[in-house]
Parts: sequence; structure tokens; C-alpha cells
Amino acid sequence: MDVARVLGDRGPGALDVDVWWVQVPGHRGKRLRDFLWQTGPLGLKLVSQEMLEVLRRSGADLEVFDVDIRLRGGESVAGYVGVLEETHSPGPVHSLWRGRRGHELVVADKVLAAMRDAGLSGIEVEPVAGPFPADRPGFSD
Repeated sequence: MDVARVLGDRGPGALDVDVWWVQVPGHRGKRLRDFLWQTGPLGLKLVSQEMLEVLRRSGADLEVFDVDIRLRGGESVAGYVGVLEETHSPGPVHSLWRGRRGHELVVADKVLAAMRDAGLSGIEVEPVAGPFPADRPGFSD
């Protein structure tokens, strides 16, 4: 079983083993952000409850999962969930590609404004042209 693929397609509840995320060894950062990590190219994102609420209020269609996040020393970090974004409809929050997830999200201008108004952190923004921009010829990620 490809654990990473299952996480990206169906979330941690689809596995019959315990799954947790741990701070990268050697990473000295101590400030938690609203967008923590994504799980590689398959795309389960780890976001704060606050970010989840902003996305939901903005009309995002998300699958949400409880997640276990730990610091290097094993201490549990509360207040985060895993999310899988829409991959087939170009809603206000959706995947970069139609039909699959990756490590980035496409958000509508109103969602980005709501994220900025809420003061969310850990977000990098790059403008894209329209829904599912990675499906267009010549797109490079």
C-alpha cells in the first residue's frame, strides 16, 4: 500500500495504522503557522482551525480530517486539521490540477482577501490565470 497516495486521496482515516506528522529534524523554527505542511506531491494539507474556518466561510468544499501533529520532542500540537481540496469543480478553493491534488491550492481573490484580513500566516501567494492552471500547456510548477 502506498501510504502517501492513500493520504492524498482519502485522508488518514482510510489507513488502518496510526499516522502522525513530526517537525522536520534539524528545523529550528518554533513559530507555528496557519498553513503548516503538505504531505508531498499528493496533497493532504495541514492547516489551523482558524484557517479552516476562514476557508469554509469563503465557500470552500473541503474534506476535513483529525490529525496528530507532534514537535520533535514528541509534544502534541493542538488546533490543526488535515484538509483535501476540491479537484473537479473550480470553486473558491480547489486544486492546481483537475482531478488530482498537489502541494498548492488555488484560491479565489475573495478567499485570499479573507485570509489576509484574518492575519493567517505560512501562506505564499503566486497569481495564476483561472481555474486549474496546471492543466494549461506550458504551465511549470
